[in-house]
Amino acid sequence: MSLSLNLLTTPAQCDAVVAAIDEKLRIIGKRAFDADYQRDGASGDAVNISNRLARLSSKITELNASLGNLTPGTDEYRKTEEELTDAQYEQRKLGYRQADRGPVYLVLREADVDETAERRASLEASRAAVLARRAQL
Repeated sequence: MSLSLNLLTTPAQCDAVVAAIDEKLRIIGKRAFDADYQRDGASGDAVNISNRLARLSSKITELNASLGNLTPGTDEYRKTEEELTDAQYEQRKLGYRQADRGPVYLVLREADVDETAERRASLEASRAAVLARRAQL
């Protein structure tokens, strides 16, 4: 968007605009830090959850195969069945967590980082243009 710099007729007006832009840059800087921090955490969470789900899926497959070879009613059968139930429960819990903190959450945090970077660049360009206008006055 083009700035109406020609309407700024005094250095004081330019200084007021620069001060307002500096405040916006300060806020954007904090927002960028927060978004970057959240993205880093989300990245680790998404990878960790995906890896754990893959291991659990493999474990559930193995336990199902083991149950087929065991005699129902034996201690070993009950123990394996219990392990299977625990693994399935953990898999469901991780599935819910992945919905909250998985790949979608990560991509949205990455979009936040991009958005704040673009906003910062735009504000810095506007600030430079106002300072150039001030130098002309």
